[in-house]
Amino acid sequence: MNVLMQTFAAREGKPRWGEKTPAHIHRLREILSAFPKARIIHIVRDPRAVVVSAIEAFHCNRFTDKEVYCLVRYWMRCVKAPDKRHELNESNYLLVKYEDLVSRPEKTLKRVCKFLELEFVPDMIAFYHKARQYLPTDSEGEIVPHHRLAQGPFDSSRKERWQDVLSPRHRVLVEMVAGEAMRALGYVPVTKQGHHFLTGRLLWLRVCWLVSEAKRLSKKFGRKLFWGLAIYVLGVEACRAAT
Repeated sequence: MNVLMQTFAAREGKPRWGEKTPAHIHRLREILSAFPKARIIHIVRDPRAVVVSAIEAFHCNRFTDKEVYCLVRYWMRCVKAPDKRHELNESNYLLVKYEDLVSRPEKTLKRVCKFLELEFVPDMIAFYHKARQYLPTDSEGEIVPHHRLAQGPFDSSRKERWQDVLSPRHRVLVEMVAGEAMRALGYVPVTKQGHHFLTGRLLWLRVCWLVSEAKRLSKKFGRKLFWGLAIYVLGVEACRAAT
């Protein structure tokens, strides 16, 4: 991978390369093992906005209790993932809030550049002028929906858009589940009404989430077991062939 990415960076006239896959926050052990000098930039966002964005982009606008609950639990798993990595410190890990990036892009990008030991250039803010050539497209050559906003400048109005989309009920649900983690990151719950009307639903939602987690983990460990056995069998057969 390093050779491939270095080749791509060199073709673009860049001294460094980066890779952006959100789920890789759960692969820090492997990443740091393969790239001990890697620098991790962890971008976090208000969970209420994350729920709205994810449901609109990937869940066909299905704003159900179950969808909201599962997405909030996944958000919590993502923001807490770095806490498990003792190798992370201020020299190789930087937390960046999405809201800071879209509201104060120059200041935030200068902070990122300082962390990466790169020079800030104004073109970093005008990324959208060249974005289209790097964005994935569908079979008809159109930019895939969840990447289309990258063709425009930073839009600070999107910070609070969740207030117009997320129902009061689901605001309560998000804040009930993620309130402590939200406060730790500076996201203040705003719902003033009582939470009692959702309490009876939480047990059922938690059961649904635990079932989905069980399926995810079974697939994960099933793949590990399969490949582990496959490698073992191939190794045994290779030894037999050699003798």
